[in-house]
Amino acid sequence: MRSRYAFLLVGLLACSRAGGPETEVTSTTSPPPAMRQPPAPPPKTPPPAAPQVTVDMTAATLADRCGDSPPMSPPPAAAPAPGPRAKEARSQEREESDARGAGMRGDRGRLAREDARGDMACEQTSMQLSVTSPAGAAPVQLTVKKVELYDENGKLLGELASRSPTVWDASAYKPWDQKVATGAQLSVSYLLAPPDWGAIGGRHSKMYTLKAIVAVGGADQTLSREVQVMGITTLPPNVRT
Repeated sequence: MRSRYAFLLVGLLACSRAGGPETEVTSTTSPPPAMRQPPAPPPKTPPPAAPQVTVDMTAATLADRCGDSPPMSPPPAAAPAPGPRAKEARSQEREESDARGAGMRGDRGRLAREDARGDMACEQTSMQLSVTSPAGAAPVQLTVKKVELYDENGKLLGELASRSPTVWDASAYKPWDQKVATGAQLSVSYLLAPPDWGAIGGRHSKMYTLKAIVAVGGADQTLSREVQVMGITTLPPNVRT
């Protein structure tokens, strides 16, 4: 009897083990490590700026229109920019120099024309530019887009159309195609339409400012020059002119 009970007990234990809940198996495999991001590239150093062609207005004459003849006198030398302390003094010197130069050019032109034609002098309204192309600068085309005249109070008096570009070549001004080659240093001149002196109400003994916008290789540059129109001088009697 006891052996029968023992057999039943062993059978029950075997069944309980076989039919018990299954043990959950937990994976011990870890996820793959995250992908490392590549390092950021160093910032690119911008290339050095290319040399640029520069233009400066070295002289201007406000007078009349005398056909399309180019200026007779050589171009003025470009003076260095004055420092802060000498700006006022140099400005006065420049005005006096312009006045003397205008008088001398007017006298030479008038005497030459009187000797050649026997008539009164006519002085051209014009502006002279200095064009500098440093080594390494690309060849460019220069174009005058606009020329404006202002009075001493900054009031716009009108626009002066430009024409007949010429370049100084050793001894005279010659027609110019407005092309600036690499390394060129040019002195050029443009004839301008004269101001409407009747509407302005007189021209002499006044200070004006001539402003020009020129396109150099597609980029605009603004130029300006103060111009003083001297008063009419009266010569002593018996002085031949």
